[in-house]
Amino acid sequence: PPSHGKLVARLRHLAETDPALSVHLVAYAPGGILLHEGLPNDRLFVLLHGEVTLLKTSEDGTEPIAVSEQGPGDLLGVNSVATRSPSFSTVRARTHLRCLRLDAPTLAALPETHPEFHRLLERLITANLADRYRGSVQLQLRLARANQEITRTRNQLVHQEKMAVLGQLVAGLAHELNNPAAALLR
Repeated sequence: PPSHGKLVARLRHLAETDPALSVHLVAYAPGGILLHEGLPNDRLFVLLHGEVTLLKTSEDGTEPIAVSEQGPGDLLGVNSVATRSPSFSTVRARTHLRCLRLDAPTLAALPETHPEFHRLLERLITANLADRYRGSVQLQLRLARANQEITRTRNQLVHQEKMAVLGQLVAGLAHELNNPAAALLR
């Protein structure tokens, strides 16, 4: 997100100018895979330049589905690094990508070895988590509105179907009443 621009610029500057951090700068070509869904991950990725696509395996397991796109300032692998759980999604570079790839031991040592970098990274993680939470709430609201719309549409269709059946019933009844009446008139 644009609001993270200054944090990312400062992190990038520190990483590029500090030899101990610059070893964690990595590049990926378009199509390169950063994380594999279901596999262990012990790295946090800080996107500096370029974009990635997050993919989830479809329910039938046939093909991955693109669920979101991420760009500079976004973080990948936060959950799997923090919980030591498998990666939740596959992450593929959409464009040429430059990022910081920090393994668990490096992350654990940052408060002592690079306190300023650590403070900036904590701020970026907090901002990313807040953005994700906000996005989750917005998605919940959109889903609730969509569910209400589906319920309203379903109720309209049920009403229309009832009216159509009633119309057929009335037409059939009128026909049955008209047949004996026409015979009597003859």
